[in-house]
Amino acid sequence: MTTARCASAPRDRVADLRLAGAASDAPAIADRGGDPLRDGTLYLAATSWAPAATPVAKSAVRASLDTDGDGRTDAVVVADRLPGSDVMVARTLDAGTGRQLDVEPLDAGWGGSDPDLLDSDTVVLPVRLAALPGLRQGGGRIRYGLWTGPVGGKGTPDIGSAFDGIGIADDGSPVLPLDVLHPALDVRAGIDGPAALALPEQPGAVLGVRRDLWAYGARSGTALLLVHHRNTPGRQAQVVSLPLW
Repeated sequence: MTTARCASAPRDRVADLRLAGAASDAPAIADRGGDPLRDGTLYLAATSWAPAATPVAKSAVRASLDTDGDGRTDAVVVADRLPGSDVMVARTLDAGTGRQLDVEPLDAGWGGSDPDLLDSDTVVLPVRLAALPGLRQGGGRIRYGLWTGPVGGKGTPDIGSAFDGIGIADDGSPVLPLDVLHPALDVRAGIDGPAALALPEQPGAVLGVRRDLWAYGARSGTALLLVHHRNTPGRQAQVVSLPLW
């Protein structure tokens, strides 16, 4: 965590990040004969030190993505609202032009689903892989970082105005590694089930975790961040340590 950007006032702890992580459903889609670059989704999760009445208030979570490996941010994912409504979304913007590339529901919950967005300390920002510039078959390596910044303004948010950040270098570039097509951790619902992303939790449910020690970013895959949207704040994110062997 970068202490220079850390929120210090108790009322601002909603903007002080505690945990961050990323996951992709690309391996499960490929196993079923689909096209991960066309149909896959990247999920970016962030947990703060205090619950927010709403994830889009004075501050909101953003993600910076370097998708072509040049060390500069190519896309920014912003927690936002649809214009003229209270529908909260993850809006992906081109970092150079501010052009909108994608819009997905926060916590992956469109329609009648209830991801419990209010009074929560954890939020998930989905983005379709097809919307990210620079990705291609055999070229899914990205670097990412999550941060919080003030809501409002036009175009792409300025990383210099960040309240707090995880995986953001001093020059504003994202540094956490992930191969969205071949992630170090591939979590399934059951041993050979679909990707365990945005699924209802059931008593006794089993998660199958496939680990690739040779994958890009494997060193950062020593722990699994589980998000439990319907838990009370303080218990909505769980870190599960994974032994090397």
